[in-house]
Amino acid sequence: MNNIASFIISILGFVVMNAFIILVALIAARKLSAPQRRGSGQRVSKELPVYKAVMPSSSIEAPMYEAPTYESNSGQQLYRRKPLLGYKEKELLAKLQNIVEGRYIIFPQVNLAAIIEKNSDDRYQNELFRNVDFGIFDTSYNVIALVELNDSTHFSKKRRYRDYKVQNICEEVAGIPLIKLWADKPNEEWYIKMLLNEKGIVIF
Repeated sequence: MNNIASFIISILGFVVMNAFIILVALIAARKLSAPQRRGSGQRVSKELPVYKAVMPSSSIEAPMYEAPTYESNSGQQLYRRKPLLGYKEKELLAKLQNIVEGRYIIFPQVNLAAIIEKNSDDRYQNELFRNVDFGIFDTSYNVIALVELNDSTHFSKKRRYRDYKVQNICEEVAGIPLIKLWADKPNEEWYIKMLLNEKGIVIF
């Protein structure tokens, strides 16, 4: 009888111990699968956050700017369009184009700063921002010579000094021949060719 009782007690102890082990395992597994909590009680998901692209709204309006005024106090227009060449300049351009016969390219209103680079801050600080009436270029756009068409305004003392500075920059400094013509002269093609030849530019 005592042996039977001892056997039954041992069986019950074994069952209880296994049940306890299973219960502990279930509790541990549930804690691992449950989401973590912050101190405030808010759950923290282990899933990666999903970011959505936010497109700019088409309803956003561009800032408004006040349109500039191009009129003086009297209502007069401050700017107006003007032709690039006058009658005499157009006439000379046609002659130059006939002379070069397509072997060179003629450009009107050539800015000196586009073809001459200043390497110091010495003389003629602002003279490179002046235009010369015509430039003769080869087919690679290298300048061959410059042509000025002068009128009566070039007789003034101030204008003569300006012309002297431009000629000095072109010929003495940059080595670019500068030919001067006068608007009140016929400036025939043979005469222009002669001036070009005197500057060492031979156009056949």
